[in-house]
Amino acid sequence: MHVFLWQATHERLCTNSRTIKRGSNNPFSHHCHTVEETMVHVLRHCSLAIWTWTHLVHLNHMSNFFGMNFQDWLQLNLYTEADRDNLNPWAELWTTTCYFFYSCGETSMFITRILYALLNHDIS
Repeated sequence: MHVFLWQATHERLCTNSRTIKRGSNNPFSHHCHTVEETMVHVLRHCSLAIWTWTHLVHLNHMSNFFGMNFQDWLQLNLYTEADRDNLNPWAELWTTTCYFFYSCGETSMFITRILYALLNHDIS
């Protein structure tokens, strides 16, 4: 997780838009298909990320969460203490969720089902 956080804060995550510089011919998201896969897209603007964040972020913080610049967004979420219900350490939940978005790639539908079950407390 530490390597992931370092790569994210230094904008070094290996997204499709970055691999195009190394000879890849597909800069698009595995999940959204028509949008360039950048770090901002993967972690915050992908439809999977938006759906998940809207279930995790308190309504009062939604516009700030989606509207701030990427580096400020990273820093804010890394140093926020509690989630919307003040039950869980937000930085840990946020980091784990971002890591899932980044690592799932083509298996995003599987991750979506897991997140949906967790968010609805249906872990059967």
